[in-house]
Amino acid sequence: MSIVEICINTDNPQQTITEAIAAASEGGARRIELCAAMQHEGLTPDQAQIAEAVSAFPRDMQLLVMIRPQPGGFAVDNKTLHLMQTQIEHAANVGAAGVVFGVLTADNSIDLEKNQTLIALCQSLNLKTTFHRAVDATGDPLLSLKQIIDLGFDRVLSSGTSWGAYQGALQGVTVIHDMLIESNGSIEVVIGGGINAISKKRISKQLGTMAEKASWHAYSGVMKAGIVTAAAVNSLVND
Repeated sequence: MSIVEICINTDNPQQTITEAIAAASEGGARRIELCAAMQHEGLTPDQAQIAEAVSAFPRDMQLLVMIRPQPGGFAVDNKTLHLMQTQIEHAANVGAAGVVFGVLTADNSIDLEKNQTLIALCQSLNLKTTFHRAVDATGDPLLSLKQIIDLGFDRVLSSGTSWGAYQGALQGVTVIHDMLIESNGSIEVVIGGGINAISKKRISKQLGTMAEKASWHAYSGVMKAGIVTAAAVNSLVND
């Protein structure tokens, strides 16, 4: 069975825990990604909310934390890089299993130096690392994938479509297929962007046996009336 992770918006603290329990304990998701300000495509959540979510999860649940201090693009200056380091340390201190980040240069290439700095910190803290959909903002996703692998990331999240095009993974199947071939098992490819039980089935059919090598990331596709439901997560997990 493929691994499914669910993104939870932390802007409403009470709803955060309810949704996390629905996704994990009731829905069967293996991982949760906590993000604040989803209207800005996800920013770093509050430390207290991370700690509360950790305490509410089953012990075998993998809790991931978005590390993105500011909206807009994915390039950061040294001051913001230092803030990201502090946020990563906070996530580790309250018991997160991993963090999600991705730093680009001003011309939307992988920032090798800054990402390596963050990777080294994460490895010292025993945190798993995911390079988020900033990879979709680069001009050459396969070249970027090679660099992300060389940097030592554990996972990469992609829709296979250009960032800002407002398309989902169903439209990016060809690129996702190429990424799975290119990665050859050296990094976990997480498929995200418009994922629900129906799109997952369609994408899996197009990927064929390659789908077995991927995992899945969902947000709005497991919601009903703006709230993550156990039934929708369970349908995605077991489809």
